[in-house]
Amino acid sequence: VEKEFDQRINPEKEKVQKSFIEVFNDFILSCKPTKSENTIKTYNTCKRHLSKFSREKKISLNFDNIDMSFYDDLLAYFLSNNFLNTTISKYIKVLKTFMKWSNERGYHSNMICNRFRTFKEDSEKIKISADIVEKLRITDFEDEYKNIVKDLFILSCYTGLRFSDIQ
Repeated sequence: VEKEFDQRINPEKEKVQKSFIEVFNDFILSCKPTKSENTIKTYNTCKRHLSKFSREKKISLNFDNIDMSFYDDLLAYFLSNNFLNTTISKYIKVLKTFMKWSNERGYHSNMICNRFRTFKEDSEKIKISADIVEKLRITDFEDEYKNIVKDLFILSCYTGLRFSDIQ
Protein backbone atom coordinates (compact mmCIF):
# COMPACT_ATOMS: atom_id res chain seq x y z
CA VAL A 1 0.00 0.00 0.00
CA GLU A 2 2.83 2.36 0.87
CA LYS A 3 4.55 1.76 -2.51
CA GLU A 4 1.30 2.30 -4.37
CA PHE A 5 0.69 5.51 -2.44
CA ASP A 6 4.23 6.79 -3.16
CA GLN A 7 3.90 6.01 -6.86
CA ARG A 8 0.64 7.93 -7.10
CA ILE A 9 2.01 10.90 -5.17
CA ASN A 10 5.43 10.93 -6.91
CA PRO A 11 5.04 9.06 -10.19
CA GLU A 12 8.33 8.08 -11.76
CA LYS A 13 8.72 9.55 -15.17
CA GLU A 14 9.50 6.89 -17.70
CA LYS A 15 12.77 7.66 -19.35
CA VAL A 16 12.19 7.74 -23.07
CA GLN A 17 14.94 5.91 -24.92
CA LYS A 18 16.36 7.99 -27.75
CA SER A 19 18.05 6.52 -30.76
CA PHE A 20 21.76 6.98 -31.36
CA ILE A 21 21.08 9.54 -34.11
CA GLU A 22 18.56 11.46 -31.96
CA VAL A 23 21.17 11.74 -29.20
CA PHE A 24 23.75 12.80 -31.81
CA ASN A 25 21.33 15.54 -32.92
CA ASP A 26 21.02 16.67 -29.28
CA PHE A 27 24.81 16.70 -29.05
CA ILE A 28 25.08 18.93 -32.13
CA LEU A 29 22.39 21.29 -30.83
CA SER A 30 24.12 21.58 -27.46
CA CYS A 31 27.42 22.43 -29.18
CA LYS A 32 26.04 25.15 -31.47
CA PRO A 33 26.42 28.03 -28.97
CA THR A 34 30.04 27.21 -28.13
CA LYS A 35 31.50 25.72 -31.33
CA SER A 36 32.30 27.33 -34.68
CA GLU A 37 30.09 26.89 -37.71
CA ASN A 38 32.71 24.69 -39.36
CA THR A 39 32.89 22.41 -36.31
CA ILE A 40 29.12 21.97 -36.43
CA LYS A 41 29.39 21.14 -40.15
CA THR A 42 32.02 18.52 -39.31
CA TYR A 43 29.74 17.01 -36.65
CA ASN A 44 26.85 16.83 -39.13
CA THR A 45 29.07 15.29 -41.79
CA CYS A 46 30.34 12.71 -39.32
CA LYS A 47 26.73 11.85 -38.40
CA ARG A 48 25.87 11.41 -42.09
CA HIS A 49 28.85 9.11 -42.63
CA LEU A 50 27.93 7.04 -39.57
CA SER A 51 24.35 6.71 -40.85
CA LYS A 52 25.56 5.71 -44.32
CA PHE A 53 28.01 3.22 -42.79
CA SER A 54 25.18 1.75 -40.72
CA ARG A 55 22.91 1.37 -43.76
CA GLU A 56 25.56 -0.09 -46.06
CA LYS A 57 27.01 -2.54 -43.54
CA LYS A 58 23.60 -3.31 -41.98
CA ILE A 59 24.97 -2.50 -38.53
CA SER A 60 22.55 -1.08 -36.01
CA LEU A 61 23.75 2.21 -34.54
CA ASN A 62 23.28 2.03 -30.79
CA PHE A 63 25.52 2.68 -27.84
CA ASP A 64 26.00 -1.01 -27.01
CA ASN A 65 27.36 -1.73 -30.51
CA ILE A 66 30.21 0.78 -30.26
CA ASP A 67 33.08 -1.60 -29.58
CA MET A 68 36.42 -2.56 -31.12
CA SER A 69 34.69 -4.63 -33.80
CA PHE A 70 32.59 -1.57 -34.73
CA TYR A 71 35.79 0.50 -34.84
CA ASP A 72 37.50 -2.03 -37.14
CA ASP A 73 34.48 -2.11 -39.46
CA LEU A 74 34.26 1.69 -39.48
CA LEU A 75 37.96 2.03 -40.35
CA ALA A 76 37.57 -0.53 -43.14
CA TYR A 77 34.56 1.40 -44.46
CA PHE A 78 36.43 4.72 -44.45
CA LEU A 79 39.50 3.19 -46.12
CA SER A 80 37.41 1.41 -48.77
CA ASN A 81 35.81 4.77 -49.60
CA ASN A 82 39.26 6.37 -50.03
CA PHE A 83 39.09 8.69 -47.03
CA LEU A 84 42.39 10.29 -46.11
CA ASN A 85 43.95 9.35 -42.77
CA THR A 86 43.48 12.90 -41.49
CA THR A 87 39.76 12.76 -42.35
CA ILE A 88 39.36 9.37 -40.67
CA SER A 89 41.10 10.72 -37.56
CA LYS A 90 38.81 13.74 -37.50
CA TYR A 91 35.66 11.58 -37.57
CA ILE A 92 37.02 9.17 -34.95
CA LYS A 93 37.71 12.17 -32.67
CA VAL A 94 34.15 13.43 -33.23
CA LEU A 95 32.76 9.98 -32.39
CA LYS A 96 34.85 9.82 -29.21
CA THR A 97 33.76 13.34 -28.21
CA PHE A 98 30.12 12.42 -28.79
CA MET A 99 30.43 9.18 -26.83
CA LYS A 100 31.99 11.03 -23.88
CA TRP A 101 29.28 13.72 -24.02
CA SER A 102 26.46 11.16 -24.15
CA ASN A 103 28.02 9.12 -21.33
CA GLU A 104 28.18 12.19 -19.10
CA ARG A 105 24.45 12.70 -19.69
CA GLY A 106 23.54 9.13 -18.77
CA TYR A 107 22.62 7.78 -22.21
CA HIS A 108 25.04 4.87 -21.85
CA SER A 109 27.96 3.52 -19.85
CA ASN A 110 29.97 2.13 -22.78
CA MET A 111 33.38 3.80 -22.92
CA ILE A 112 35.23 1.28 -25.07
CA CYS A 113 35.63 4.13 -27.54
CA ASN A 114 38.47 5.43 -25.35
CA ARG A 115 40.56 2.66 -26.94
CA PHE A 116 39.93 3.95 -30.47
CA ARG A 117 43.13 5.29 -31.99
CA THR A 118 43.58 8.01 -34.55
CA PHE A 119 46.25 8.36 -37.20
CA LYS A 120 48.87 11.03 -36.76
CA GLU A 121 50.69 12.18 -39.86
CA ASP A 122 52.93 15.14 -40.32
CA SER A 123 51.91 17.06 -43.39
CA GLU A 124 54.54 18.32 -45.75
CA LYS A 125 55.06 22.03 -45.33
CA ILE A 126 55.91 23.92 -48.51
CA LYS A 127 57.51 27.33 -48.29
CA ILE A 128 57.05 29.83 -51.09
CA SER A 129 59.77 32.40 -51.64
CA ALA A 130 59.03 36.07 -52.19
CA ASP A 131 60.30 35.73 -55.78
CA ILE A 132 57.75 33.04 -56.59
CA VAL A 133 54.94 35.09 -55.00
CA GLU A 134 55.97 38.10 -57.11
CA LYS A 135 56.08 36.01 -60.33
CA LEU A 136 52.64 34.67 -59.54
CA ARG A 137 51.34 38.18 -58.79
CA ILE A 138 52.28 39.52 -62.21
CA THR A 139 51.05 36.43 -64.11
CA ASP A 140 47.81 36.79 -66.09
CA PHE A 141 45.89 33.53 -66.54
CA GLU A 142 43.47 34.87 -69.21
CA ASP A 143 40.65 33.33 -67.17
CA GLU A 144 38.85 35.67 -64.80
CA TYR A 145 38.10 32.94 -62.24
CA LYS A 146 41.76 31.80 -62.10
CA ASN A 147 42.89 35.42 -61.73
CA ILE A 148 40.50 35.92 -58.81
CA VAL A 149 41.81 32.75 -57.13
CA LYS A 150 45.38 33.93 -57.75
CA ASP A 151 44.58 37.36 -56.24
CA LEU A 152 43.05 35.76 -53.15
CA PHE A 153 46.11 33.54 -52.76
CA ILE A 154 48.45 36.52 -53.09
CA LEU A 155 46.35 38.42 -50.52
CA SER A 156 46.65 35.53 -48.09
CA CYS A 157 50.43 35.39 -48.69
CA TYR A 158 50.81 39.10 -47.88
CA THR A 159 48.43 39.17 -44.91
CA GLY A 160 48.83 35.67 -43.44
CA LEU A 161 45.06 35.18 -43.47
CA ARG A 162 43.60 31.75 -44.11
CA PHE A 163 41.25 31.34 -47.06
CA SER A 164 38.30 30.78 -44.69
CA ASP A 165 39.09 34.13 -43.00
CA ILE A 166 39.22 35.92 -46.33
CA GLN A 167 35.96 34.32 -47.37
